[in-house]
Amino acid sequence: MIFAGRKMTWVLRFAIVAAAGLTALLIVAGPSMAASNEGPPVILEISEGGYASEWYDLEVSVEGDMARGTAFWAMDDDYPDRMEEMEDTGASFYVHILLDDVEDGPHTLWVVVYNSTGTTVTDSVVIDVDNHSPYVEAITNHSTIHGDFVFEGRAVDPYLNESAVYCLIDGDETSSKANVMTKVGDHFEFTVDATTMTDGEHLARIWAFDLWGNSNKSHAIVLFVSNKANLVITNVDWTKTKVEAGKDVVAVVTVKNEGGTTASDFKVSILEGDKAVGSSKVTDPLGPGESRDVTVKWSMDEEDSREMYIAVDTGEDVEESKEDDNQWPEPQTVTFEGGSPGFGMVLAIFAVALVALLASGRRRR
Repeated sequence: MIFAGRKMTWVLRFAIVAAAGLTALLIVAGPSMAASNEGPPVILEISEGGYASEWYDLEVSVEGDMARGTAFWAMDDDYPDRMEEMEDTGASFYVHILLDDVEDGPHTLWVVVYNSTGTTVTDSVVIDVDNHSPYVEAITNHSTIHGDFVFEGRAVDPYLNESAVYCLIDGDETSSKANVMTKVGDHFEFTVDATTMTDGEHLARIWAFDLWGNSNKSHAIVLFVSNKANLVITNVDWTKTKVEAGKDVVAVVTVKNEGGTTASDFKVSILEGDKAVGSSKVTDPLGPGESRDVTVKWSMDEEDSREMYIAVDTGEDVEESKEDDNQWPEPQTVTFEGGSPGFGMVLAIFAVALVALLASGRRRR
């Protein structure tokens, strides 16, 4: 046991002397005698690229053969002239990059690592910046619809998920996930089946997602569903507004059926206040989307001016989706003037004059 202890003491002393000698040799000989101290730094690991929004953490792990140096980073065209130093955390180099002012789209982050002798190594990673939700716009106008109706809208984003662009009806997000819009040229379309909807007003929007789950909804447009008939006046042309008393004022009225059911046997009327004073009846069927010109007339025997309106379905003969849009909003003043005396009037005047003349002759006698 004494021999073993002496042997162990000798081995320990030899190891210490050998280590000291090797250290001295390396100091004297320099790097040429130590292969482990030669060569550039090595980037072992760099942050993964991919989607980034608002900020991104860039980190690199470095193994250098020489003494530890520094690391710098730059984005896109800032490399290599405008690079910034990264923080040395001891285990890695790190920088927290704010992306608020960075344009959406792909960007390259460059990393350059220096060792103590100035030897460098370069690496890069690509990030896809998306700070914004998709831009969306409903391009369909407010409309009265029936049957199939094509709703249109635009959705724009560098990372737009084209399979997640929806027609959102009445804010029902769950049901609207089935309303996937189809890209047609520079916009998206969806065919709305109005027959599955109740008559009345509905709100439609385009609702779009990007690949990262950001979403946006457009302003709402009003779709008035009219599966029943819906008679409206689209134009009024008063062809005669100033006539002699006893003759007709005349208006040509364009009536359109904006509903989804054919209408017939309804009246188009001239109104004085709420009273229909002159009417024409439409007996032939007026189908969905069809228009027809209807002529209406009215006369009065005395000299006067009146303010008149035009309305359709004044007898409420047609069941409509909407009953409060039958009247043309603009009134028209019509005038009946005194005219030239007719033959009967001339005879009456002549008779009065003759009677007066005979009476005058009798008085002279």
